[in-house]
Amino acid sequence: MAHSENLEVGRRNSRFWDLGRAIWLLVLATVFAATLVLREYFEVPSFVLFAICLLASVATWRYSLLATVCLVWIIVVFLISPMIARGTGNSNVALLVIAWVLAVACGAVLLGDPRVRGQSPVCPEPRMGHLVLAASCVLVQAVATLQGSLGVAAQLSGGVSSPTGAVGYAVSAAEPITALLLLCCLQSGRLVSAALALTIVEALVLSSSGFRGQGVVFLVTVAISLSVVLPRDSVWRSPRRILMLGLIAGLAAVVAFALGTGAKSLAAESIQGQASVFLLSGDSIVQTVFGRLDASQFLEVAARWGHDGDLPWVLSWQSQVSVLVPRPLWPDKPLADYGNQVSIALFGAANGQNSNSITNIGSVFIEFGLVGVAVCGFLWGSVLAFGERWLRPRKGLLPVVLTVGLSTLAVSVETAPILAIASATLSIVLAGFVWVLGSLVSHLVPATR
Repeated sequence: MAHSENLEVGRRNSRFWDLGRAIWLLVLATVFAATLVLREYFEVPSFVLFAICLLASVATWRYSLLATVCLVWIIVVFLISPMIARGTGNSNVALLVIAWVLAVACGAVLLGDPRVRGQSPVCPEPRMGHLVLAASCVLVQAVATLQGSLGVAAQLSGGVSSPTGAVGYAVSAAEPITALLLLCCLQSGRLVSAALALTIVEALVLSSSGFRGQGVVFLVTVAISLSVVLPRDSVWRSPRRILMLGLIAGLAAVVAFALGTGAKSLAAESIQGQASVFLLSGDSIVQTVFGRLDASQFLEVAARWGHDGDLPWVLSWQSQVSVLVPRPLWPDKPLADYGNQVSIALFGAANGQNSNSITNIGSVFIEFGLVGVAVCGFLWGSVLAFGERWLRPRKGLLPVVLTVGLSTLAVSVETAPILAIASATLSIVLAGFVWVLGSLVSHLVPATR
């Protein structure tokens, strides 16, 4: 009898969520259709764009946390940042942002599942071997940065911002394995202090390369992953612990951005002889930070270029797909430095002079137009929602390392979707490999509480 009642309750809940899903999809489709019709008569004001993005975020909240974070991050980089940095929004890119946002929301609402939102994947137990290997990867990354083979200095001197070979793999593994280690340590209660310290060091090392936003985005990615992995009854969800972690992360983000600004200035001065300001103060700091986050200025370049022009090879999907082929299978594969190549093709920069972006939305628009933006946005939201739906009720290494990869995709705005997926896939594979290797090493190094 009780079993029958439970089944009936489950069916009613399922019908309830299916009805809510249908309503949200209808609302989102109606908003997009209205935007397409009305744009012929007036430009989309900033407050309307903000309201649409907020509506999409509300729609996805119960269905996918990762998709919601993706939409909130879009609000930050395409709406809030230009308003603070330049004092005005950018209506020229409003339609592209709306198409992407509503499509992401539709994909998330269609494939997300609110019934798993309260669950968290169970992490594997961390051991000293995992900490040793993670710290080794961070050390290799720091040495490569100091030697000038990684970061802005490497790009200015040689046109390529990262090393290849074994060193390149170690550098690429440092970020995801550090995040993975922290997730497992906080959930299990083992090696917490060491994992927190290594996470802060990794953020500083990333920014010391001269790419100022890398350390900050890494900390944001870690925070997103923690929100998925930590159970609701975890001690780290208590207000006191959240405040403590927030203060530590905030201070680390400020220091990392300042360190990145200084490293970029020193590299430009030593290699190109371009002296620049090391640190700013007062309101200028706020404008500098949000100016770095402002992605609308780069999307506008793509909007002006259009999707009917003579497309540079570096921006084509055929060129980007080549990144998916592992270098061991293609030893002579050309080195890909997307930011540098975009700077040359669209911004008229010299080789190695800069690293710019036209954003994920812009790269899709140039290649496939507005329809492509909508289709790709839908697939993007679907991947985030379905991936989260799959990993939440599971345990083991795969769902946790997948959490790190999907969290990276959720805030991946600056690069083309194909390249972002390739980078996330590489992160998942490398982090998983290092973790398995750490499990073997842990037989030689005693576990420590």
